[in-house]
Amino acid sequence: MIAKLPITKPILARPSICCVWDTNTVLKDGYLNFKDSLAFIDVMHYPNNNCATGAAAVVPQDVFPNYLNHHNVQNVVTPYASTAQISIAAGKQMMMMETNTASCGGFPGVSDSFAASLWGVDYGLQMAYNNFTYALLHFGGQNVYSVYYANIVVAEALGKGGASQVIDLQLDNNNENRAGYAIYEKGEATRAVFINHVSNPGASDYTVQVAIGGQQTGLPSKTPTSVKVKYLRADSVSIKYNITWAGQTMGQQYASDGRLYGDAEVQTIQCDTTTQLCDIPVPSPSVALVFLTDEAFTNSGGAAGDATGSTLTFATTVTTGKVHATIDLAALATSNGRNGSVPLGATSKGGALNSWAEQGVRMAGGVAQLW
Repeated sequence: MIAKLPITKPILARPSICCVWDTNTVLKDGYLNFKDSLAFIDVMHYPNNNCATGAAAVVPQDVFPNYLNHHNVQNVVTPYASTAQISIAAGKQMMMMETNTASCGGFPGVSDSFAASLWGVDYGLQMAYNNFTYALLHFGGQNVYSVYYANIVVAEALGKGGASQVIDLQLDNNNENRAGYAIYEKGEATRAVFINHVSNPGASDYTVQVAIGGQQTGLPSKTPTSVKVKYLRADSVSIKYNITWAGQTMGQQYASDGRLYGDAEVQTIQCDTTTQLCDIPVPSPSVALVFLTDEAFTNSGGAAGDATGSTLTFATTVTTGKVHATIDLAALATSNGRNGSVPLGATSKGGALNSWAEQGVRMAGGVAQLW
């Protein structure tokens, strides 16, 4: 006999399994009988394990190249393509419930490097391409790494409209060192993202020719006369500081207040009206976010009415002196899973724990929604 709870709307994200369990098997063996209570079908996945100790411990430098390889990103996400199809057929959204560069806080020298930023952009858009609606980066406490720059780029690439459709362009015959994504909204191309994973400035730069429609497709050309481009840049993939997004930076580690500083630098690239091609340089290493329309540029990450392209960011509570964020009481009353009196959320205050493994267990509530 199956007992169904009297739930007025679907609120759960499940089955939240990993490792030795197979999500598809669980779903096919009856879990979807409870789909009326499910808002999301979710999975959890880390590309590497940093919880192991002793002889089983992973050496960060051994896995560093893995975060600079588009094929590895594809290999992490594509096994869930069939699960996503099951979710869609059941009328549910797909969620990556828990993930990051590695479990138990990540690898020093890898998870806090520019390589992680490049990986985060590639990974986020690959999940979108494979029908994930949401992804959550797991972290907790004050000394756990986060690929924050990547979060900003992915958010701006998908825009504010909530209608983005993402395609993996598989650049240069699916070159492992390059990644490219096209973003559509309601069937119209609005943005494109290109990633250069190689750390060899000057010698390993490449150029992408962008065209919308035209002779190769048999459709009328919709290539614009010019495009705007924002770059995520650093001098090398191993660098931890002096990372810039459109010329702005958060500064040094432990010195940032959560806001981007400096003048925004948005490049305007003229397209060839004869060939109907836009040549987009992609320096080594970097991410290029291309805005194919003025509306797409306006509806990305800036403040309302700001035409400079500056990303809207906010000061941290360390700077403002407020321990808790302000929240509408009516919204709080129905949040955190129990509709009121016993909220289950955690802010991870004081979560600078002694061991990475302890953080992974105790700080499970410290989750940030990315996109």
